[in-house]
Amino acid sequence: MSAQQSIQHPSLRRLRIRRRYLVLLILLAALIGAALKGWQLYTDIQALRQDAAELATVVAQPDLPQITGLGPLLARTRSDAQNLRDAAAPLLPITRWLGWLPRYGSDLAAATSLLDAAVELSTAAEDGYIALMPVLRPVPGDQTPAQALAQRLQAAQADLQRVRATLARATDTWADVPLAHLSPALRATLEPIDQLLPAARNGIDLALAAPELLGMHGRREYLVIAQNPDELRPTGGLITAAGVLTLEQGQVVAFSMGDSGTVNNYGNGPYPDAPAPLQHYMGIDLWAFQDANWSPDLPTAAKTITNLYKRGVRRTVQGIITVDPTVVVALLQVTGPLTLPNQAVPLTADTVLNYMRNSVFLGPASNDLERQQQWVSERKAFMAPLATALLQALQHTRPGADWLALGRTFAGLLAERHLQLVFDQPAANTVIARLGWNGALQPGSSDFLMLVDANVGYNKVSASVRQSLTYTIDLSQPQAPLAEVQVVYTHQLAASERCDQRQGLRMPVQRYEDMLQGCYYDYLRVYAPGEAQLITALAPAVPGAWMLTGIGTDGTVDVQPGIAGTHEFGALLVTPPSETRRFFVRYRLPTSVVVRDEQGWHYQLKLQKQAGTPPLPATVRMRLPQGTAVLTTSLPAAQHNGQELVFQLMLARDQMLDVVFTAAQ
Repeated sequence: MSAQQSIQHPSLRRLRIRRRYLVLLILLAALIGAALKGWQLYTDIQALRQDAAELATVVAQPDLPQITGLGPLLARTRSDAQNLRDAAAPLLPITRWLGWLPRYGSDLAAATSLLDAAVELSTAAEDGYIALMPVLRPVPGDQTPAQALAQRLQAAQADLQRVRATLARATDTWADVPLAHLSPALRATLEPIDQLLPAARNGIDLALAAPELLGMHGRREYLVIAQNPDELRPTGGLITAAGVLTLEQGQVVAFSMGDSGTVNNYGNGPYPDAPAPLQHYMGIDLWAFQDANWSPDLPTAAKTITNLYKRGVRRTVQGIITVDPTVVVALLQVTGPLTLPNQAVPLTADTVLNYMRNSVFLGPASNDLERQQQWVSERKAFMAPLATALLQALQHTRPGADWLALGRTFAGLLAERHLQLVFDQPAANTVIARLGWNGALQPGSSDFLMLVDANVGYNKVSASVRQSLTYTIDLSQPQAPLAEVQVVYTHQLAASERCDQRQGLRMPVQRYEDMLQGCYYDYLRVYAPGEAQLITALAPAVPGAWMLTGIGTDGTVDVQPGIAGTHEFGALLVTPPSETRRFFVRYRLPTSVVVRDEQGWHYQLKLQKQAGTPPLPATVRMRLPQGTAVLTTSLPAAQHNGQELVFQLMLARDQMLDVVFTAAQ
């Protein structure tokens, strides 16, 4: 090659230099663009994170100023979520391939579903706020707050339907988020949404059902039954009083309340036979109204209750509301003192129980039969004025902070089953069942346990007895699970004369304290999964001399299919004052209570609380296989000794226990 050939033309050299500069400029522009995009994404993420933190604060401890001021925050959250999704849109086709990256790869792979869910959820929250905020507006002078609430919910129906549709889309989008595979920090941030979404759906569904329930579409009549847990029965206590609550256009237009015994009218046709335990252990042949709640499943019991009520008074109702004394106490804490006719001193939450007890059992001072009959007919006359005064106070509860306090109170009473609801409106019943407010047995598809006590002693001794539960699950062989139930009853009164069931039928009864004395006659039922198989059971024998019917027991346990697909173990237990009685049952659980997947073995237990009962101390012991590693527990374990987990619970409401563990092959 000649020297001349090796010399490049100046124009060619300049062209190559220009190309290099152009490449550098393109790379620089790309880097600047990436940096700007990264900064924009970072800024949008931080904004949305701040929004989420502020919303979490409001949700944790809501008060009226915070709720009324949520509008701008919700609008900002929706805007920030949309901005973030728009900014990230060019990168989203790439992120789904980045799951292999350490630490945050799973978060990047889920970015599309996460951002879509953020937009849908924030939109649903803002729409719901806009639809429901008018409820808290000041009430005009010509309306009661209750009437205004009913009318405003009726006016908001179309908006609420749109919110429901938006929330449904948000829920579907959220279902696509692989929560279990996200980084621990992000998962912990997002997990509360799993509880908030069902709560929001239930709230919207209740708001949609409320106008009809409140009589906006026509008069509604509900049977209100007062249950006395001192004489415990399956749905919360003996039906001691009953009345009809009539609602129309959000207003209480009529209300009556009286002794449950006056409902029965045996001249209106034959009454059905009483359940076998009532016949055997109480000598009751006919199924009277006050005993109608023998089934622990309130929707089932409600059919018997309404049928016997209709048989007795020739009246049809559209639902049942059960209450116990705890409801009265809790509501008085919200309303403040109440002044009743012929009562010089206002009733308070601290004094109302003594008032109710003394009013019921101030019996005649002599054995005069006529006076006794008069007392029986009038002994619960106090209930109507008390209930009427309480309803009037509740109807005039102010919007705002008082409604929030009232809402929290009702939510607690419903969760603990001091207040229960069953309606003939399908939509309302569906959401009430989801919330667990209808008193139904809800065993689910895994392990299940519920204790149901029924006082069959003609007394109020349930108030003097304390109960405890120990539940042992043997999963040492996960494919052959076993269960043991031990229930202990401790009578707290001092020792007295021998047990005699006829004591509760003696007349006259002058003091409530007289009905608190004596032995505790209890028919206990233990509800387990439907495929449970009895191995052994132990119950103390009961002498025939202790029984009204003269029929004792030898400790035999009744075994039969239970309601709602459960299995039932039942036995009579009689506990004298100052003594303790134990019931024990051991059975095989169905293999379905433990499920195996790629993570390990999953065990789930639902403990359901009986209505009307105080918090139940419960110990749950789990025996696990050798070489087990416990991965997660939904409740903190009080002890973890080798292959045994111990949980100490106070069962004030239903509890769920989830445990995930691995076992050596």
